Amino acid sequence: MPHTVPDRRRFFGDLGSRAAALAVVPLPLSRALSLEIPPAALPDAPPARPDESYWALVRAQFPIRDGLIPLNAANLCPAPRSVIDAVQRAAADVDADVSFQNRAKYDELRDRAREGLARYLGASADEIAIVRNTTEGNNTIVGGLPLGRGDEVVVQAGAEAIVIFPISPTALNQVVKNACDKGVKVFAYDAEITEPCAYNISIDQEEAGRVTAEWLVKKLGEGAFENELLRRQLEKPGIHGVR
Repeated sequence: MPHTVPDRRRFFGDLGSRAAALAVVPLPLSRALSLEIPPAALPDAPPARPDESYWALVRAQFPIRDGLIPLNAANLCPAPRSVIDAVQRAAADVDADVSFQNRAKYDELRDRAREGLARYLGASADEIAIVRNTTEGNNTIVGGLPLGRGDEVVVQAGAEAIVIFPISPTALNQVVKNACDKGVKVFAYDAEITEPCAYNISIDQEEAGRVTAEWLVKKLGEGAFENELLRRQLEKPGIHGVR
């Protein structure tokens, strides 16, 4: 069947009718991201002895669905409402005026953000780089170093011990052996290095899951496990100790 390309008038007419339909349909996503009732703001500094009311206020900063408890953030974490709101305002501002004159103000905002981060970390602004994620930051640093074959940055810097989370059990064996030969102790955690001089440290994942589950039962009460959302989270692969 031949493919028909719609003309512009029909395309925008269809687009408008679909947008109107979306506007009146209560989408689950729009409900999940609803920020109509902002929570009370957190104090500038936590109280000396934070109680349950304080932690309830912290949780209220995140638009997490009622009954849902994220147990594993990994590489994707929920953003607080203030961040979501700021991102939405910035996106709307750029959509309203895409000119480079309007976008130029974000250079100043970026510099102000760097200054704020520098104050928080006790550094100077020219030591701060804002990147999209940790991987990009690591790649930027490594790509900017004039490293050559045989360079061992951490060992040459005078480290007495190195802690590694290895992806491969063998890829670092020669580097680890060189470090051990220079008197540097090497520890691998949560994964194994096969070089004999390395110390492999791991935890009993099943026991950790059991202890975590027992703590949840004690903290939340037996009735909490009647919550289907919580039970589904706890019964995911890798979370042990919940039966």
